[in-house]
Amino acid sequence: MEQEIKTVIRAIENGDIRPVYFLEGDDQFIQQIFIKKLEKAFFGEAVVNRTLLTPEEMGGKEIIDRLIETDLFSSKKLFILQNPHVLREKAQKEMLAYCNSPIHNHCLIIVNEDSSKKRAFITKLRSALDSVNVRKPYEDKIRIWVQYFFNEYGRKVDRRVIDSLVEIAGDSVHHIANEVSKICIMTDKEDAITPELVYQFAGWNRDYQRWEFIASVAKKDLAKSLLTGRSLLNQNETMLSLMYPLVSFFQELLYEKMSPGTFNPRMGYIPLPPSVKKNIPQFAKKFSRQEIDHALFQLGDVDYRIKSTTISDETELVRFLFSTFKSNG
Repeated sequence: MEQEIKTVIRAIENGDIRPVYFLEGDDQFIQQIFIKKLEKAFFGEAVVNRTLLTPEEMGGKEIIDRLIETDLFSSKKLFILQNPHVLREKAQKEMLAYCNSPIHNHCLIIVNEDSSKKRAFITKLRSALDSVNVRKPYEDKIRIWVQYFFNEYGRKVDRRVIDSLVEIAGDSVHHIANEVSKICIMTDKEDAITPELVYQFAGWNRDYQRWEFIASVAKKDLAKSLLTGRSLLNQNETMLSLMYPLVSFFQELLYEKMSPGTFNPRMGYIPLPPSVKKNIPQFAKKFSRQEIDHALFQLGDVDYRIKSTTISDETELVRFLFSTFKSNG
C-alpha cells in the first residue's frame, strides 16, 4: 500500500519509527525532507550515523554485510539504498529477507526513483513494504505543501495566500519552501500574512520570478523574456535550471498541436505555473509546429553545450531566445 509522505512523517514525529522505509519517486527535495525528519527522530541529540549504499559502486555482499553488521554498543545506524533494482539476484533475495527480518537499531531507507518501469524486484518490495510517495506533486498537492511549510513555522494563512504562493512558486516544492521560509523568517509571528505581503517578498532582493520568465516566453515577448531571464541568471538560477520548465512548456505546446481542441489534460507533474498551464491552448496558437520543434531541438543543443563546454549561461539564454523568436522580429 502506498502512503502519503506527510502521514508517515507525522507517525515518525510521534515516535513510530520503522526499521525499513521504501520511498518511490524522483523529487529529491521531498526525499531530503523525509530523510531529515527521520534522522532527527531516530538519532535525537546523538551524532547522525548515515551510510549511502550504491549498488553501482558496491557489491551486493558488501551492502548486505554493512546492513547486518552490529557492534557491542548496539549503535543506531541509518542506511540509504538507491536504485535497488541494480542488485544482483542473490543480493535481491538477501535484501528481501532483511526487509522481513531487519535489525531494529538500524534504519534502512530504500529509494526507487523510477517507479514507472515494471521490475520484478520492485514489485516484490512493494509486496513486502508499504511505499512512501515522494513523486513531484500535482497542483492540488502543491497547495497542501504550502500549508505544510507554513505549519512548520507555526503560521496560519488563508486560501488567498496559498493561491498567491502557488502562482508565484508552484513549479516545485523546493521553490515553495524557499518562499515560505523567506516570508516567515523576515516577519514576526504576530504579523498577518496577506497576498500583498507574499508578492512583496517575492520581489525582495530579486527583480523577477521564474514564473514571470516562462509567462514571457509563452507570450512570445522577446524583450520581457530577455529581461526576466537575465535577471534570474544574476541570482541563483542557471540555464540548466531554466531548461526544465522550458522543455516542459514546449512539450505541452507540442501535445496541444497533436490534439487541438481536445480537453484531455495530461496526468502527471508539469513544472509550470497555473496561469501558463491553463492557457496552453491559447499559447499554442502563437507558435507554429515548426517553431515548437525548433525550440525543443535548440534546448537539446543547449543542454549538450552547457555540459561539454565553458560557454556562459547568459550567452546560451540569449542565443536560445533569439533563435526561438526570430520569426517574431
